[in-house]
Amino acid sequence: MPETVEAYSRCIPGAKFHVFEHSSHQPYLEEPEAYVRVIREFLSGV
Repeated sequence: MPETVEAYSRCIPGAKFHVFEHSSHQPYLEEPEAYVRVIREFLSGV
């Protein structure tokens, strides 16, 4: 499934794609530090 999402993200200008390696469906609960870091990095570029 990540491959499909990555392919779609390449079609959207400015899209970001990130895989949380140690999470299933809830990275905000399973990897909160990594999740917050990715969100902050994204928002800093907006």
